[in-house]
Amino acid sequence: MIQYVFFENYNNFLEHGFESIRAEYISYCNFLGKEIQIKNPEPQNLGIALNICSNGTLEILTDKGEVKKIISGDVVI
Repeated sequence: MIQYVFFENYNNFLEHGFESIRAEYISYCNFLGKEIQIKNPEPQNLGIALNICSNGTLEILTDKGEVKKIISGDVVI
């Protein structure tokens, strides 16, 4: 059943890109506004999850006050 739901708007995504599903995607991001850690090959990324950008990157605010854009990794709350 879950697979079917995934493909429900797939053609819309292919035609219009991430922006067409961004609002719904953000509604499932329970980590926005919280302190998180991103697990990926880069040096450790810690910060407050700020936003999901129109291209799908995650913006975090580091403890140094920098806004970093994360392309990939696992979010740990």
